[in-house]
Amino acid sequence: MAKRITGSNLQSAIVNSGTSPECIFLNGAQSNPGSVISADDIAFPISKCHDTLRCIALTECKINANLVAAIASCSKLRGLILENCQLWGDDENMPTDKHLAALLRSCPNLRWCFVKSSIFGAECWNALAENACPNLEVLWVDAPLHTQDRIDTIRGDHDTIRSALNSRWDKLKLCMINPDDKNKSRYVLGGAKKTDRLNGRERTEDEKHNLKERMPSIRRGSGSYLNTV
Repeated sequence: MAKRITGSNLQSAIVNSGTSPECIFLNGAQSNPGSVISADDIAFPISKCHDTLRCIALTECKINANLVAAIASCSKLRGLILENCQLWGDDENMPTDKHLAALLRSCPNLRWCFVKSSIFGAECWNALAENACPNLEVLWVDAPLHTQDRIDTIRGDHDTIRSALNSRWDKLKLCMINPDDKNKSRYVLGGAKKTDRLNGRERTEDEKHNLKERMPSIRRGSGSYLNTV
């Protein structure tokens, strides 16, 4: 029978590996009510092997500012995945795009970055526009902003985003920004005008009506844990 993932199990796995690991791939299964691993449980072992880590992939994990800072200390990091992770923490320990932007600035060797989370916002695009991660080859950002009037809008200043992406046209081998239902990027490097869909689209009248009907339950915080990613 497989052991439940806990902080002590994760630390033991790293300690007993014999050598400091280069990669950590972890599914925290936050959608499972039985999940018990915390953001600090993950941050501690990452901080202990920050000199050797090259790849970190966290899926359905709790993340807080401490964990993002621990990842930022991995100066040799070449690959990062943050997928459907629950933003967790109080006050200053709640992770924001500023924390993730600091991570990007701290990891000059990053080659591929996959972030499916609202944490990738304006500050992250500012960092990329200022040439953070100069050797980035794969960038996949799925962080749509939904408002009462529009859906699938990219977070951040659109001109800054275009500048950050266009300056890397000769380096990015894969660029996927807020992919649609057909897995097509809402911004295509060197594409025609119609391939620039950073502003998303306007909600239909039916969608606006349905959203209005759902607002009371949304305000009460009902729904799945994915509402906080």
